[in-house]
Amino acid sequence: MYSLFFLGAIFFICESCKNNVTNDTQEVKNATYKMYDINGERGYNVTFDVIGKGAEPVAVVINRIRKEINPSDKKDNTYHINVIAETRKIHGYRPQGTPQENGIIYKVNYTEYFKPVKFTLK
Repeated sequence: MYSLFFLGAIFFICESCKNNVTNDTQEVKNATYKMYDINGERGYNVTFDVIGKGAEPVAVVINRIRKEINPSDKKDNTYHINVIAETRKIHGYRPQGTPQENGIIYKVNYTEYFKPVKFTLK
């Protein structure tokens, strides 16, 4: 009986923490990406808007490639990120692969949280 109560309490605490993280991140709108192939470089131009208050995105994941977001990638509430998938221009460049699906990564209190996003192909 006590173990059932204990498991219920743990589940409640985990769900509460999960909901707080979701509430502490900005909402993503108009998430799109466009493929490019220019002079030996292939990748994705990712664009999305954020609204609300909370943690700002620190990285984006598109087609299993993670790309850190630079301050120059943001203008007002819109992000424009160039995610390089393959290049011959930068010697030794390797994209950062990840098992995660498409989405945005936030950092809250030094901990990264992944939020899935459905990007629309332009």
